[in-house]
Amino acid sequence: MGFNISGIVVNKNYEDATTELGDNLGLSLTSHSEITYEEAARNWKEDGICDIYFHQTGTLLYLSMDRCTEGYAIPGQKVLTFALSETSMAFSLNYYENDHFVRDIMEFDGDRVKDKGNPLPQEATNSDVSELIFTMIGEVLGTRFWDIDYAAKSFRYTF
Repeated sequence: MGFNISGIVVNKNYEDATTELGDNLGLSLTSHSEITYEEAARNWKEDGICDIYFHQTGTLLYLSMDRCTEGYAIPGQKVLTFALSETSMAFSLNYYENDHFVRDIMEFDGDRVKDKGNPLPQEATNSDVSELIFTMIGEVLGTRFWDIDYAAKSFRYTF
């Protein structure tokens, strides 16, 4: 089946500032419940749900694919917006640093349909966009995607 996830990664821990985070992203977040990271990272997030994992040096939000087709910028932060659907072989990566556009890639079924900005250094060692997305999640979050404990505490918000 594969991964079908989408979200936003910011290189700042917003655990004590979720209102500020929501304001920066244009989302009015309302706390709903505590969940595990495994639940947060499940495929196909419904619209209106935002599951958040807080790492020491970053924040990872899981949102519906529709919310992750365009990039988000936050002054003073690195922000990665991604959509990864292995089922349909569609991948999107949008990256901003300090409120400035850096990179926008969209790939569908092996064909690059959008390629804007300058290549990221990580593109030299990642052969496809899905690998690049996982690498960039780790770069921005401060820990490798694959090293996040599935039992780690996460939080569900609605908006």
